Amino acid sequence: MIKVNEKLKKYLAQGTLSFAVSKLINAGSENEAIAEIITKLNSFNIEIDEISIKTSNGEVVTLKVHDVDMDWESIVEDDEW
Repeated sequence: MIKVNEKLKKYLAQGTLSFAVSKLINAGSENEAIAEIITKLNSFNIEIDEISIKTSNGEVVTLKVHDVDMDWESIVEDDEW
């Protein structure tokens, strides 16, 4: 319990946030599509400093991003979705 006039200490909470993403790509084949998305977006050419997340109660929390790891797992034609 915090006492009146007690100085609060700062703590650094660290963790990992994972979520799935998708991007529509115009290409002639699945191989061309995966090459295109890997060229456009990969762990080496993107820079994310911060990410803001809205909680279910409407509070916006901004997190500092320390590392980005991006893997493209599959390619399917858009009409399959």
